[in-house]
Parts: sequence; structure tokens; C-alpha cells
Amino acid sequence: KVAKGNAARQAAEVPERVIENRLTGFGVHALILLSSLFVPLLAVVPLPVVSGVFLYLGRKVMGGNVFLQRCKKLWIDEAALDSKDEGGEKEMVALGRWSVFRFTAFQGLCLAGLWALRCNPSTALVFP
Repeated sequence: KVAKGNAARQAAEVPERVIENRLTGFGVHALILLSSLFVPLLAVVPLPVVSGVFLYLGRKVMGGNVFLQRCKKLWIDEAALDSKDEGGEKEMVALGRWSVFRFTAFQGLCLAGLWALRCNPSTALVFP
């Protein structure tokens, strides 16, 4: 079943609910098990190709990272921010640059703390 809203507000149809069953989880786990059969084929693929795939995927995911978008928006001139934009600019105009900066700095400190825990050999197993 799909909810239909105002066409101006909602460009795409949004599902009201998703029904999952036991077969869905079983199918996912069966495909993961099946992929283990292809491990010998991975030895044929050169390491630079695998690294390139992960580099591409990492770069693609960074485009949707709100933390990185907020870091970029902190350097934009206040007059250039659009309060009607759906991204982080709306919050920056409503909350103020200083509040957004404090929150982003706190997130950066938490990320640095996790990185430090990851680099410490005694806690690296818990924080891969």
C-alpha cells in the first residue's frame, strides 16, 4: 500500500508499511552463505581492483554523510545560506552558526576518541 501526498510536497511515492516474513531473513543469510563459495574467485582479482572498488564506495557514501556536509556548510558565508533548503542549511539558519559549530565539534571529538580507542592495541579488538 502506498500513501499519496501532495504532488508539490512529495515527488515520489512513499510506502506506508513494509511486510517482512521469515523467508526474508532466511534468504539474506542463504545468500551470504552462498557467497562463501566464491572466495576462491577473489584470489584471481588483483588487489588494486578491490581497493579501487572500496575507494569508490567510500567516496560515494561520503556524499550523503550529514557530518561532512555540516563541516562544509560551516565555511559558507551566512548570507549565502538558504533557509528553504532541505539540507543542513535550514538548521544552520534556524539554530545559528555557533550552535551548529558546537554540535559538530562535539561530534568531531567523539570521532577522535573512537579513533584513539581503535589505535590503542588493548581496545582495538572492541573498536575495529
